[in-house]
Amino acid sequence: MVGWRYDFWDIVDTISELAKTEQEASEVFRKRTDNVR
Repeated sequence: MVGWRYDFWDIVDTISELAKTEQEASEVFRKRTDNVR
């Protein structure tokens, strides 16, 4: 019964990690577009 809880938090952790890297990537992209201007 407890097993699905770990899966749930594992998924939440993965999503938050992805969101973090996505945010960093967009920041880097924004800096690049600023340099192009």
